[in-house]
Amino acid sequence: KQWYQRRVRVLQDYTQEYCKTKGNIQAYKEKEELLGSVYQANSYSKNGLNNRRSDYFLKENENITGADSLTTDAISIAIATKENLYAQRGNLSGISGKMGTIAKKLPLIGGLMNKINLRSR
Repeated sequence: KQWYQRRVRVLQDYTQEYCKTKGNIQAYKEKEELLGSVYQANSYSKNGLNNRRSDYFLKENENITGADSLTTDAISIAIATKENLYAQRGNLSGISGKMGTIAKKLPLIGGLMNKINLRSR
């Protein structure tokens, strides 16, 4: 009988220890679920924040690329304008030289050109 009572007490101790351990495991699981949902919510908000930052940086990159292409276009237009002005300068210089030569050869035209110059001033 003593042997039996001892086994019953050991069984009760094991049962009590099992229930205590089971409760601890259950509490740990519940805590992990709660913290897991908080971590997921934080990661979603961080991912959302990261996505917003990424979107912002992508838009900024597109704006910079657009500004760069517009600047390149403006510079190319300025260079073309400069080349055209140099060409016109050369042409007008040539015309002026030819008109001077003609004015020297024909004095009547030279006098007329001098009168035009005086009136235009």
